[in-house]
Amino acid sequence: MEASISLGVLVLLVLVVLVIIGVIYNRIYTKRINKALEEGASLAHNKMAEPERVSKSLMVIAAVIGFIILLANISGLQNRIQFLEHQMNQMNAQLYQEIREYSDSVTELIEEKESAVLSADMTVGALDAGEETVEYCFSILPKVVSDDMKLEVWVGDKKAELKKEDEMFRGSILLNLFGIYEAPVLAITNHGETICEKLDRLTIGAVAERALPMPDCNVTPKEQKLKNGKMKIAMELSFFFRESVAQITKAELSVRVNGTEIERKEVSDKFNGTEAKSVEYTGEIKAGEGDLIELYLDYTDELEYRYEMKVYDYQQKDNGTSVSCGSSAKKIMDRNGTVIYAVE
Repeated sequence: MEASISLGVLVLLVLVVLVIIGVIYNRIYTKRINKALEEGASLAHNKMAEPERVSKSLMVIAAVIGFIILLANISGLQNRIQFLEHQMNQMNAQLYQEIREYSDSVTELIEEKESAVLSADMTVGALDAGEETVEYCFSILPKVVSDDMKLEVWVGDKKAELKKEDEMFRGSILLNLFGIYEAPVLAITNHGETICEKLDRLTIGAVAERALPMPDCNVTPKEQKLKNGKMKIAMELSFFFRESVAQITKAELSVRVNGTEIERKEVSDKFNGTEAKSVEYTGEIKAGEGDLIELYLDYTDELEYRYEMKVYDYQQKDNGTSVSCGSSAKKIMDRNGTVIYAVE
């Protein structure tokens, strides 16, 4: 709506200016003709073009200017549409996440009602970089507690015997830093009977993504315009961290075109601690139609692990434009550059 209003105003201003020029020219022309007639001079000596020819020229100029303004506004409207599409996609993703969380909450309530466990908690403990292990600590409170009750937690083939502290049972397991695990299984033995229950509420998944600083990223594009062999990009990157043991010591944004890095910008000051971070990026990149433009966050943690996370890519082709936002690909490398964990 705003683009349409501004376009109409610009066209109207151009027409008003050209009409004023035409009126002024016609009056000057008429005065010269009248003066020539009064002095008896020949009209052939009048070097001014006839008003009809000038009017046609002004109409052509008006059409050209109007066309240029129209093209400029169409380009701006396309950028606005792309921005709104990204906002809609982010809103849809957020809505999907809220629905899933609500569904998970309902499922959890149902499971808790049928469960033998009153409460269950899991936290990430110490990380041993040399052994590449992470301690996972469990705190379990059964609905029924007895003096001879025995609790064990199994994660894959690893077992932890929980010790009773007051009414709570606590214990820990060492898991592989780069392992991927299903939810733990609790075995409760009471009066000679053993029941097993899978604790789906305690999600483990990829240990590295919880123990190491591997944030999720939301991208808000503010401008992405490909024209005359240059790509103008402006965006806000929002990083959200889970609980992690290691801290980021150095962070850089890497811009690549067709796999070749063309720009690197240090943003280490934006990553103190593990709170949510916001990073602004604005750039003008030499690129054309068909070129793949990618933006990565490259960073290092205090354990000297190196990370590479793709947060944005853009490619314009004849059949349309492909845009991807968010933490879509992640790699962890050791100090020698060997990839030891990857999510594509």
